[in-house]
Amino acid sequence: MKRPANSRVGRQIFGVVCVSAPLTFLGIFFFYPVANIVTSSLSQGWGGFFSIFSSPRTRDAIWFTTWQAAVSTAVTIVLAIPCAALMARASGKSGIWLKALVTVPFVLPTIVVGGAFKELFERLDSSFGLPNFNNSAVAIIVAHSFFNFAVVARTVGAYWAGLDHQLEEQARTLGSSNAGVFLRVTWPRLKPAVLAAGAITFLFSFTSFGVVLVLGGLRQATIETEIFRHAVVRGDLTSSASMSVIQIVAVLCLVAVTSHLERRSNVSTQMVRSVIAPLSRANKIVISVFTFVFLGSPLLVMIERSLTVGDRYSFQNYVALFDKIPQLPATAAEALTNSIIYASIATAIALVLGALCALSIVAKTDRTGRFFDVLATLP
Repeated sequence: MKRPANSRVGRQIFGVVCVSAPLTFLGIFFFYPVANIVTSSLSQGWGGFFSIFSSPRTRDAIWFTTWQAAVSTAVTIVLAIPCAALMARASGKSGIWLKALVTVPFVLPTIVVGGAFKELFERLDSSFGLPNFNNSAVAIIVAHSFFNFAVVARTVGAYWAGLDHQLEEQARTLGSSNAGVFLRVTWPRLKPAVLAAGAITFLFSFTSFGVVLVLGGLRQATIETEIFRHAVVRGDLTSSASMSVIQIVAVLCLVAVTSHLERRSNVSTQMVRSVIAPLSRANKIVISVFTFVFLGSPLLVMIERSLTVGDRYSFQNYVALFDKIPQLPATAAEALTNSIIYASIATAIALVLGALCALSIVAKTDRTGRFFDVLATLP
C-alpha cells in the first residue's frame, strides 16, 4: 500500500527543518562570530598572525594548557574509576544519593569551584600546616579532577553496569583472582568508555578558564586566560583573535576525537544486563569515604565560609543578598532571578534545537551524520 503523497512531503519538510534550524542557529551565533575572529586575526596578514608564536609567554601558555589537561585527565581517571565501580553496583536510594553527590561539582560554576579550592588550600595550610597549593599547577589539576570527576564516574559506571558479567564469573570459576579478572576481562571491555570519558575530560580541562584564573594566578597561564588578558587587560584584540583561532583549531580536533571515541564505546561491546559481583564491605567503605572527602571538602568549606561573619556563624550573608549596593545595578537576589530566567529560556531553545539536531544525526548514519555531530558539538 502506497503512502499518501502529502505524508511523504510532510516528512521531507520536517527533515529539512531538522537540518536547517540547527544549522541556521549555529551559523548566526557560532560560525559567523568565528569567521569574524579569523578575519580579525588575519587583519595584519599572515606575518601578524604568526608573530604571536614568537612570544615565549604564548608558547609557554600553549604547552602548559596541553600538559596540565593531560595530567588532569589521568588524575581524574585514577580517582574516579573506583567510584565508577561503586556506581555500577549501586541501586535504590544509596545509588541516587551517590549520583547526586558526584554530579554536584560538575554543575557548579567554575569560578565557584576555584574559590572553594582556594579557601580549602588556605584552611589546610593554616590548620594543619599542609602546603598551600594556591597559584600553582597542582591546585589547577586537583580542581579539574574535582570538576570532571562526574564525567568519568558516571560515564564509566553506567557502561560498566551494562556489561555482560558472566565472563567475569567464568574467569573466577577457573581460579582467577579479582585483580586478574579486572585486568584481563573487565578492563579490555571497559577501555572504550574510559577513553571516551577521558577525551571529554581533556577537552574540559584544555578549555578551562575560571579555575585557572582563580587558582593559577599570574604565573600559570593557559590559552583561555591569555585570550582574556590580551583582549580585556591589554586591549590587544588582534593577538587575542590569533590565539582564539589556535583554540578553535585545537577544540575542533579534540571534538572530532571525542566523537570518534564515543561512537566506539557505543558499538564495541554488546551491552547485556547481568548480575555484577558485589564489592567487599571494606572496599565500599574506603571508596565511599574517599569520594565524600574529595568531593565534599570544598563544598563544606564553601558552605562554612558563607555562614561565617567575623568570628561567629550567622545567616547575615544570605540576608545581605537582598541589599542594594549603589555600585551594582541589581541585588544578588535579583541577579539570581535573572539567572533562572535566562537559564530557562536557554534550556527551552537548547531542547528544541538539540532534539532536531539529534534526529538529523540519527537519520544520517554515514559520514554526513558524523560531520553534523562534530559541528553540533563544537559550540
